[in-house]
Amino acid sequence: MAEAPEAVPRSRLILFVFMSALLVPGYFYVAGSSLTVYRLVLLALFPLLAWRWITGAAGKPNTVDILILCGGIWIILGLIANHGFGVLPFAGILFVEGFGGYLIGRMLVRNASDFKRYFTFYTILFAILLPFALVEMVTGKNLLRMFFDVFLSLPPRQVNLGLRLGFVRPQTVFHHPILYGLMGSMGFANVLYIYRKQFMKSLRLGVFFLFVTFTALSSGPMLSILCQCGLIFWDRTLRFLRGRWALLAICAFMGLGLLRLAEEFNIVDFVINNLTYDPTTAPGRLINFEYGMAEIQRHPFFGIGQNDWVRPWWRKPSFDNFWVGYAMRYGIPTFLFLVLAILVSFAKISSKDLSETESDYRTGYLITLIGVVITLGTVNIWEAANVFVSIYIGMGAWFYTRGGSGRPAVDPAVRERRMAQARAFGPEGNRPLAPRPEKGQAAGTAGAAAGTPSLRTRRNGL
Repeated sequence: MAEAPEAVPRSRLILFVFMSALLVPGYFYVAGSSLTVYRLVLLALFPLLAWRWITGAAGKPNTVDILILCGGIWIILGLIANHGFGVLPFAGILFVEGFGGYLIGRMLVRNASDFKRYFTFYTILFAILLPFALVEMVTGKNLLRMFFDVFLSLPPRQVNLGLRLGFVRPQTVFHHPILYGLMGSMGFANVLYIYRKQFMKSLRLGVFFLFVTFTALSSGPMLSILCQCGLIFWDRTLRFLRGRWALLAICAFMGLGLLRLAEEFNIVDFVINNLTYDPTTAPGRLINFEYGMAEIQRHPFFGIGQNDWVRPWWRKPSFDNFWVGYAMRYGIPTFLFLVLAILVSFAKISSKDLSETESDYRTGYLITLIGVVITLGTVNIWEAANVFVSIYIGMGAWFYTRGGSGRPAVDPAVRERRMAQARAFGPEGNRPLAPRPEKGQAAGTAGAAAGTPSLRTRRNGL
């Protein structure tokens, strides 16, 4: 079912308001429940988004939707199994953040124009954050937190991070510098491909998001940028080769297999020991990984919920591996639902025939998705950052649902040209048709004599 034209500007406004709300830190309390600004907005939007999804306003519910929904339901079941029904308000918030965040992307980003506009909003918001991040790097003062602390309750700032490269690691409105950096890295490949045909703009915005990511001074976000750069280089170098991505996958699996046979190579050990700013953190990360896997084996079905995880006494309760932490907290089924949703979405997006412009958007989207998925093996995400990632997974649906219309893709550049021609000629019904040409007279001549373009010309032009 196609969206009504008047609903489009409203959906763009809702998207911008919600993205802005995600960047408001702090809590307030209602009836004993902790709420944030973005949670309040999402709770208000969720019934409408869910209704539009159920009624097929953006295409019929598909496999990816159902997998994300099942993952959210399993989180609720796991928390009830571990803590009883008293945990339902908290479980409901997690469900709305996960599935509701997914629906924000799924329902409000419906075509190439929406996709491009999302990253326009994204760029604007990070352009606002960057000056505050630079001040925080140099002075250690988080001006945004100081401002919002007047109105809201804020958790204590991370104070045990130390200096890196002589600077304070800025966290701006997020709970940790690594979250700020990871969110910045998600704009990198996308803007490079969205503006691929505008070289200077593509380069300028790509450098901007690279710099935003660097200012976090965190190895996880830089790992995402490194992955994206490698994939971009592969894509542009072998763009003449149709099966370049299949070739890359084969080479990657064969390479890992050979390394595994040649020596005791462990990819987790390699990433943690070699791709971090501070190699001294590697032993602790490996300990977390081993103890986390042990907890998964002990609690495979519903996980441990919000209970404390077994670890050495000197290790902190925070966990720096999203994938292991997700399975440990909520059970293997929840982990599998999310992984399958990403894989099915990836396959659906990859298999679609798209216009040249949409194909560029797809490449940037998938490269970023790969970078984020790999990086989540070295970082954890929660609250606003988790919602941003959920939105990103959901917004990929437009590549294979086409706004629910079922029509073949039209290049956005062609669409813009058609709209310009329509504005120039006026409404179709207000233009007289060209008279039928006399025998032996060219259709174009008859049309010109009548002062209007011929029917054949209008059809070809539009």
